[in-house]
Amino acid sequence: MNAALQQFSQQLRALAGTAVNTRPLLCAGNPLTCTVALIGANPATKTPFWSFWHDDSGMDRQAWIEAYLAIEGKFRRSRAAIERLLPQVKARVIELNAFAAQSKRLHELEHSSRTNEVVTFVLNQIKPPVIVCAGKTALAAVQSLPLWWEPVLIEAPHFIYWGHEQTAQLAHRVNRSVKPPA
Repeated sequence: MNAALQQFSQQLRALAGTAVNTRPLLCAGNPLTCTVALIGANPATKTPFWSFWHDDSGMDRQAWIEAYLAIEGKFRRSRAAIERLLPQVKARVIELNAFAAQSKRLHELEHSSRTNEVVTFVLNQIKPPVIVCAGKTALAAVQSLPLWWEPVLIEAPHFIYWGHEQTAQLAHRVNRSVKPPA
């Protein structure tokens, strides 16, 4: 049993709640071992989070992706861009959002749900050396946080603007930042 992950899980539940319309994070397995954070504005999908979270092992990302496809039918533009990026990054990536509450579009998200407590908590727990902000909302949220461990901050356009070439270039920047040349 991983005591650190158990404690993380308890705190995450307390902050994010267990409502089906929240997705505090997405990664494969233990989020505490991720070294790159990919941050968007807020989750658009209604795919639940807690059904795929395990207090002793973390996130079952593959099962979550299968459920996403069952609900959505295909990858939406943002998810497609993320799925193109992740295999090119040579590090463990955690997906976060400035706001953990779900809405189809950011402008539809209630102002009472626009809190950054979850992203603040997760970032402070994992202290990723590299943070990629996809879009202005993500960037503004991250720049408002006290990132005392001084990560490399990579600004990127919103996911929907990532073509194949831009995705490859972004992956290259992330990989260079994770392991700087000796």
